[in-house]
Amino acid sequence: MVNPIMYNKWLLAVDLDGTLWDHEDVSKMKPPFRKINDCTIVDSRGERLKAYDYMVKLIEWAKENNAIVVTLSWNLVEKATEALKVLGLYDLFDYHLIDPKPIKHILLKKLLDELEKMNISIPPSRIIYIDDHLWHLNDIRKTVGEVFFIHAHRDCNSYETCKDLMIKYLNRVEKT
Repeated sequence: MVNPIMYNKWLLAVDLDGTLWDHEDVSKMKPPFRKINDCTIVDSRGERLKAYDYMVKLIEWAKENNAIVVTLSWNLVEKATEALKVLGLYDLFDYHLIDPKPIKHILLKKLLDELEKMNISIPPSRIIYIDDHLWHLNDIRKTVGEVFFIHAHRDCNSYETCKDLMIKYLNRVEKT
């Protein structure tokens, strides 16, 4: 196995609906959830949710390369959390920033403030945010600063293309 590239501490924020998994709104699903294979669950009505394998691998790679990895999602906390737990992905993340209100920018800012109190300083240039929608990007950039945004499944759509995009960005940031 190739040794991971050792980056300075950075943060990867990953949306859930339409980004980590194919379902567009886990909040509309009806628990309990049941796992039907490694990356797929169904709710009590048989509605299916499938995690994108390449996104899971990307998150694992980020963690191996000194990232703090967080969910950043506009969902009902209980349903999103249960889906993550049943999929076996809950502990893959260091923090869960999930709220039923569209306040991703506030959640991210609060986390950065908490990390500062623990003497972990993550400037906006060291934050990569992956989402399938642009809806929250302006608020995040106004509140947190110029984060690097990856439009999920458009800017990259495989483990290798996403990893390469992140490596290019992180290498550029490391030089500054």
